Amino acid sequence: MFMRVDKLQANLPDPTKQDPNAAAALRELLGGKYGEMSTLGNYMFQSFNFKSKSKLRPFYSLVASITAEELGHVELVCAGVNMLANGPDGDDTGNGGDISMTPFESMTEIRDAASFLSNGGGATPTDSNGRS
Repeated sequence: MFMRVDKLQANLPDPTKQDPNAAAALRELLGGKYGEMSTLGNYMFQSFNFKSKSKLRPFYSLVASITAEELGHVELVCAGVNMLANGPDGDDTGNGGDISMTPFESMTEIRDAASFLSNGGGATPTDSNGRS
């Protein structure tokens, strides 16, 4: 069972500008071969498949605790990806401003256009090139 607290493990500084390429690079940390999703999966399934939990409780507790920590890492990296992909609000209303005139302007230098087109450049369990 996971308990969700709507708070990141660390405060992330607001980006000064939208940077979809930096967001794509950060997605490598999320979904790359040795990224947070891979680590989360490894520890999560180790804890699910752990034998003799009562006999080996300290070891099981360690693996289960690392699983929860990795879940927090995934959330933190996703927040960073989303912040870089979207950039600062740019206005005082907090609604992101009017992007209707140039909705694809931020894509001109993006390495992974599919991410932008399919989910607005947000975090997905993929590497920096959009591969699962």
